[in-house]
Amino acid sequence: LGRGVIETIRIDDASLIFGVRLNVWTSVVVGCGALIYLIKRNRSRSAIE
Repeated sequence: LGRGVIETIRIDDASLIFGVRLNVWTSVVVGCGALIYLIKRNRSRSAIE
């Protein structure tokens, strides 16, 4: 969340995809991937116990 805010206030040139900077898209994808990983890891630990 914090990374996304920081990326929106940057002033350097970056490619835009659907009006949003590529850096913000990358942050969102990595953040969602990390969240999915944590959820799957937590579920697999619960299944073992």
